[in-house]
Amino acid sequence: MEKEVVELFTDDIKDEVASRFVTKKEELKLLGDAENFVYSYPYDGAERILRVTHSSHRTVNQIKGEIDWLNYLADRGVPAAREYDSPQGDLIEVIQARDGSFFMAVSFQMAPGRRPQPSECTPELICKWGRIVGLMHRLTKDYPDPGDDIRREHWHEFDYLNVEKYLQESDAVIVEKTGKLVEHIKKLPVGKDTYGLLHTDVHQHNIFADDAGNITVFDFDDIHHIWFAADIAIILFYSRWLCEPTGDMAEYAKFWLTNFWEGYRRENLLDDWWKSTYHDFLKLREIQTYVWLNKKWDMDNLDERQQAAIERFRHNIENDVPLVDVDFTSI
Repeated sequence: MEKEVVELFTDDIKDEVASRFVTKKEELKLLGDAENFVYSYPYDGAERILRVTHSSHRTVNQIKGEIDWLNYLADRGVPAAREYDSPQGDLIEVIQARDGSFFMAVSFQMAPGRRPQPSECTPELICKWGRIVGLMHRLTKDYPDPGDDIRREHWHEFDYLNVEKYLQESDAVIVEKTGKLVEHIKKLPVGKDTYGLLHTDVHQHNIFADDAGNITVFDFDDIHHIWFAADIAIILFYSRWLCEPTGDMAEYAKFWLTNFWEGYRRENLLDDWWKSTYHDFLKLREIQTYVWLNKKWDMDNLDERQQAAIERFRHNIENDVPLVDVDFTSI
């Protein structure tokens, strides 16, 4: 989280957020603070999620657009963590900050289960994972346009492609390569059966699985319009952390995609040609992650781990190093 936002999120605001949801700030348990402050909190004998978003990250209408799509999917069988209105009956509770900006608090269902660990990502679980993503893709084809006010942005409008704003002068090569990649991707065909409003983050950090292997999807914060193939490539981007440290990433990618596609095809059909675009979408996510790190970290005071990560990303982007050396069209 940016330092400026942390400083604005005072104890008084946290007190007000808690009171709006009939709890106390001492009962808010911080779960994450990368882009939003995410807490668990007790409510009516159960645990819920409370997400607090600063107005520099999202608008009220963007959150309304997120919840509209989430409800549309959940109403049609997608196992997703639903939103709960506040005790006052509001979707979003808005709390003003001292500088004129504001925070927006939304409550969600606590997804059952836990984040799947590498050893738990069996062929059966990955197949279910693929089936859920396939269902989301099939359903989004018929998602009614919610209107100009709450319609979410398209991929090229996403903040983490604003490379000139967040990168350093020393990143001129990355800025140039990003521009060329974006123009290349823009030439891909756009149609109802291949492009739409998508989660764009259905990786292992945003799903929970219970003891029976049932998966629940959560964190719809980053939804935007992009190709179905990109949604799959993004999950693949993060699957490398499911590969054991001594494992072969190329072999793991084949294993993961084979089982993912087995489930995906049960819900949605996507021409195998789109597998040829995975490397482009993997590089796009790599660039967005590098930009995200530049935005979130204090680039003048990096610790050893952060410096190593920045150097690795910079080297791989500047030198066109693929995430994994695999011919995806052969899978």
